Amino acid sequence: MKTSLIIPAYNEEKYISKCLESVVNQTIMPDEIIVCDNNSSDNTAKIIKQYAKKYPIKYVFEKQKGIKYTLEKAWRSASGDIILRTDADSIIPSDWVKNIISHLESDKELIACGGTPRASDGPFFFKIATLFAIPFQDLIFIISKGYTILIGSNFAIRRKALEKFNGYQPLNSCLSDDNMISEKLYKNNLKFKRFSDCWNLTSTRRFQKNPLEAIYGLISIFKPHFYREKSS
Repeated sequence: MKTSLIIPAYNEEKYISKCLESVVNQTIMPDEIIVCDNNSSDNTAKIIKQYAKKYPIKYVFEKQKGIKYTLEKAWRSASGDIILRTDADSIIPSDWVKNIISHLESDKELIACGGTPRASDGPFFFKIATLFAIPFQDLIFIISKGYTILIGSNFAIRRKALEKFNGYQPLNSCLSDDNMISEKLYKNNLKFKRFSDCWNLTSTRRFQKNPLEAIYGLISIFKPHFYREKSS
C-alpha cells in the first residue's frame, strides 16, 4: 500500500518545523508527504520549501480560506492508497505511521483509524482538561449519534472511501472536517476506530486564546452552525 500524509497549514511558522521534524523521523516514513499551504501570510511557505529541499515533501497551495478547502486540495493532490492526516501544530511519535498502517493492514475491513491527541503545550490545567474532554465528547457522540468520531489531527483513511463519498464535499457544510468524515463513514457502514497506540501531541493554542471554542465545539454536535471554520 502506498501511503500519503497530508498536512494543512495556515500561518504556522511557530509550529511547522517541529511537525515536519517528527514526520521525517518516523520509523516507517510515508511514501509521500504533502503540505497544503492555505494562503499563509507569514514564513510558513518558506519553511516548508526549505524542508522540501532535503526531504520528499510536496508543497501545495490553496488560496480559498478554510480547512475543508485545504484538505480537499491536499488529498486530491496525493497518490497514496492510504491518506494519513495530521495538523501543522501537531507532533507525531516516531512509530505513529507504523502503528496506523499496522492496524489497516491487519484488518482489511477497517476503512479508517487514528488515535487520541494529547496536549503539547499550555498550562497544566489545559493538559489535564484535554484528557477528560475527549472521553466526554465521545460519550456525547455515542449517546446522540451512536459512534465516536475520528480526530482531525490524527487519523488515516483508505483512498477508496474518500472517492466513494467525495471527500470533504460539500465544502460549505457546517460540519467540522473530522465530524464530516466520521459521519460519512458511519452512514456508509464503513468500519472506523481509534486506537491507544496511535496517539499524538497537538497544540491547545486555540483554546488558550479563547476557551469558549471548546464549548462551541460541543454545541456544534447538536447545532452544526456553531462550528467555527478555521484555516488550519
